[in-house]
Amino acid sequence: MSATTTATPNARDGPLTTGLTSHSTEPSMIISSAPDTEAQAQALLAASLLTLGSTATRPLEQRAIDIHANFKVLAEQQKEVEAHTKVLAELNDELAKLAKEGQDNLKEIGDVQNWAELLERDLLVLEEVDRIVAEDGEEADGEGNNSGRKNGDKSKRRWWSRRW
Repeated sequence: MSATTTATPNARDGPLTTGLTSHSTEPSMIISSAPDTEAQAQALLAASLLTLGSTATRPLEQRAIDIHANFKVLAEQQKEVEAHTKVLAELNDELAKLAKEGQDNLKEIGDVQNWAELLERDLLVLEEVDRIVAEDGEEADGEGNNSGRKNGDKSKRRWWSRRW
């Protein structure tokens, strides 16, 4: 009984496997002479390289397909983000303008409040002057001479200088 070598592709074991069998049904795979052996070895090498190459490139091809598909999706998402960013920039400008207007309005209210405080102070001064004049008039009517009036003027001036 003679030993023969056969080459069989097996998807589970890898690209190409060889094994020794005692009987072979394929006479073309039997190693019988040197020129045939060399041709068979070259054919086996070419088949194993082809299988190895397709096995190695299949995941890379799938990755390339995924990358191209993802690139298209990312390009669309980038356009959407740019559009949303533009809308947000416009909204930001509008809100900044609204905040500026509100700040200006608050400034005007502050100016009105300051003006009202100045008016109130002036009115208080006028009321105090009126009160002093009224008191001075009562003193003048009660005493009948001008000596009290001069003393009253000095106290009024002192009050005025202390107050302001």
